[in-house]
Amino acid sequence: MLVRTILRLAARIVALPALLPTFALAQTPSRVASHEIAIGEANVGVARARAEEAQAANDRAKELHEGITISRANLLQARRDARIAAAQLEDQKRRLDLLHAGTRVEDVSEAAAKRDAAAGLLDEAKALFDQCFLRAPEAGTVKVVATPGQFVSTNVPMTLVQLTPKEKE
Repeated sequence: MLVRTILRLAARIVALPALLPTFALAQTPSRVASHEIAIGEANVGVARARAEEAQAANDRAKELHEGITISRANLLQARRDARIAAAQLEDQKRRLDLLHAGTRVEDVSEAAAKRDAAAGLLDEAKALFDQCFLRAPEAGTVKVVATPGQFVSTNVPMTLVQLTPKEKE
């Protein structure tokens, strides 16, 4: 059970250093890269062009005579496309507004809490990992006397390992 827990925490130790810089980036409340804003503005431009094109197609469809030069289905499709394009334009504008506003304080607080929790897990895993080592009191050779599968009891003391001290020169 302890070994499984240690292995699970050791896997977390390996993953945590990669996550900590991500959490550290969120410490600055209004940190939005200029290229992200440029991408947002480009998306608004694309959405605006699509909306204008769809609205023009809808206007042309309205001028045609239903049932003679345009079917009702095509007229409804042009109207639908114009509404969808207008909604997509509005969505892109809102996303750009969020980029201009920057990171919300709540998001920064959440990221900081996750960072602190990850650092706590890292400390806990390191502490458990340190408990897995047997350290000799002095330099020498350690020989394991116990054999795999041997019954060991706390009631009957027995030697499990032997330390042969290194000869001093």
